[in-house]
Amino acid sequence: MVHYEPDNLLKMTRKKTALVSPDSIPPLRKAAAAIHVSGELSLLERKLVNVLLLNAIDKISTQNVFTIPTEVLSTLAGRGKSKNVDSLKAALETIGSTRIEFNLLETEQQPAHWRFSNMLGGAEIKGGICRYEYPKMLTEMLADPDVYALIDLNVQNEFKKGYALSLYENCLRFKRIGKTRFVPLGTWRKLLGAQATTYDDFKRFASMVLKPAVAEVNKVSNIIVEPEYRKEGRKVVEMRFLISEKHQGQLAEADFPDAIEQIRRSDTYRRMMAIDLGDQLAVTWIQADPERAAQTIAYVEAKLKDKAIKKNIPGYARRVYESGSSLELFPPEVEAPAPDAPTARTDTLAADDEEKERRARAVTAAVMALTIEQTTGYVEAYVGQGGRATTYNAETGKFRNAPQKVAFISWLRPQILAQLEDVAAAA
Repeated sequence: MVHYEPDNLLKMTRKKTALVSPDSIPPLRKAAAAIHVSGELSLLERKLVNVLLLNAIDKISTQNVFTIPTEVLSTLAGRGKSKNVDSLKAALETIGSTRIEFNLLETEQQPAHWRFSNMLGGAEIKGGICRYEYPKMLTEMLADPDVYALIDLNVQNEFKKGYALSLYENCLRFKRIGKTRFVPLGTWRKLLGAQATTYDDFKRFASMVLKPAVAEVNKVSNIIVEPEYRKEGRKVVEMRFLISEKHQGQLAEADFPDAIEQIRRSDTYRRMMAIDLGDQLAVTWIQADPERAAQTIAYVEAKLKDKAIKKNIPGYARRVYESGSSLELFPPEVEAPAPDAPTARTDTLAADDEEKERRARAVTAAVMALTIEQTTGYVEAYVGQGGRATTYNAETGKFRNAPQKVAFISWLRPQILAQLEDVAAAA
């Protein structure tokens, strides 16, 4: 999207052209310093901050005043063509009056570099046009950042809670690295906008802010996050997040509920949940590499039995799974899915479920039967569509890096399913 002038709006209106399609907008190149900020903003306010910046980003190096039609602003913030201008006014006023500390994660490393501002210097709405202004210090920081994250507004609009959107943004920049730094708990509370005294009690912060935010990020976004803690005695003092990239082609529960349900009925899944690994991570591992997932949980259980692990068991399991080291001394047990609980489904629904399970098994069998040459061909196609396969070995047909393998297999399964369906239709 580019800078919108009222004249452009008039031209579009005369042509009866849709104002904006969210599917057509580019990602926002947002400076890391403007991501790692304090400030208790609502979900709508956080979305508006990004929409306004995306609208201004092409010209922000040369000017600090911009305009955008209120209908476009509302649409891109996920509100449809809402005519409730009062809520936009209130949100803009809050954004403009909220004091923000910038670059909090870097400030932890460079305490002498500190700055604050408001996200907006002012705004007005007149004749269906929102005119807004950035403070000069802010435009200098946003214009040409050395470190930034690419934020997809379509992903942003899937979020329902402001804490979750903030967590997503703060982790997104580190997805290539795979983890954030350990940062004091108080800093994370600032970053998430959870500074109310209610959250001084860590248990309340964890149950009311952290756990729901992690669950929502893992459900709706293109990354999977998992918190790790450092304690002094029994008190949590620092926290970081482990981050896995979830490829856009990953098997979705809505599209393949039978396959996901089959995974959740497995013994490997049950044992992973017993160590609090988390549903999304357990499903992803089993989906991508069921043998290694089973070997991993067997290895972790053996370490627990020997009392070699005393804390952060999920984090330990993740390091084992993603290490790439051999776990062949812990072969997966042959297991069958737990039987379905008795239900009152009709014969038609039962037959439909059986067909779905047959398809899922067929896809798994087809993936396992691929030769190295065939796998390499799929990897090349995957890379051509933007996937990462830097650790793939064409001689062995294997990935050294588990997260890359997870992303690839997640992309591969729908491709295989489509081919199987084409063959069946042609028969």
